[in-house]
Amino acid sequence: MCVGLIVGLSVFFRDRFSTPNKWMERLDQNVFGVYIIHVFILVGLQMAILNVDLSALTKFAIVTIAGLINSFLNSALIRLIPGIKRVI
Repeated sequence: MCVGLIVGLSVFFRDRFSTPNKWMERLDQNVFGVYIIHVFILVGLQMAILNVDLSALTKFAIVTIAGLINSFLNSALIRLIPGIKRVI
C-alpha cells in the first residue's frame, strides 16, 4: 500500500502540478538553502513549543507550517548576501 501511495502521488503531482509558474520558480531557487538550514529552524521551533500545553498533533502542525515558512524566508534572505547566491 505504501509503495502504491508513493508511486500514485508522484504520478498525480507530476501530471497535475508540473507546469512552471513564478511562485514555484521562486521556491525552487531556495530549495537547497532550505535543505541546509531547516534542521536548525525546526529544532528551535520544537524547543520553543516544548512546554506549551497543546496536543502533540497541534504542536506538529504548528511546527510544520512555521518551519516551512521560516525555512523558505530565511533561505531567500540568506541568498541576498553577496556571493552566497552562487553557493546556495
